[in-house]
Amino acid sequence: MTNDLAGMIRGDVAVAALVLADLKKSGITESDEIKKLGLEALTAERTAALTGSNFFRVPSYAIPYFGIDRKPMTYQAPSGKLLPYVRFKLLGGIKSKDAKVIKYTQPSGSGIHLYLPPLVDWAAVAKDPKRKILITEGEKKSIAAILHLGIPTIGTGGVWSFKTPDLNGFVWKDRDVEIAYDGDPAAEDCL
Repeated sequence: MTNDLAGMIRGDVAVAALVLADLKKSGITESDEIKKLGLEALTAERTAALTGSNFFRVPSYAIPYFGIDRKPMTYQAPSGKLLPYVRFKLLGGIKSKDAKVIKYTQPSGSGIHLYLPPLVDWAAVAKDPKRKILITEGEKKSIAAILHLGIPTIGTGGVWSFKTPDLNGFVWKDRDVEIAYDGDPAAEDCL
């Protein structure tokens, strides 16, 4: 990895190389666009500390969420402290009790929000029902869709994210919306 590539992602340089490899698997390679995402490469120890669980003691990267206004989202932690709203893309092979690989996590009690990649002017898209929107499951898929299809794409952290009040910030009447969720049973039950 060159120094230019390492500068695209804040945090641990060795983990940043893993992050770039993970992004590349999803077709996300544009350095200027990656910088805009505000990703942070985290060591296993830092991941455990930020998630509040030793169960998640693997390298990861923090994916910050932004509102329609492009301002970083926050949530109130149980301690009362206001913290940045992020989800963590785990770079290790952690398995749940039912032997499924856990790819993402977030701090307990941080809520559900839409992932609006900071590659789009979401304020303009939100109020213009003539603009088509794609909705997909996962932050990386939404980034890749924007970069490769040129369509404003909202990412969700899972199929149940439709319960977020973030949806209220968009004009939906007469808007062309395409939903492209993963083919898992939970997604199929909701569609």
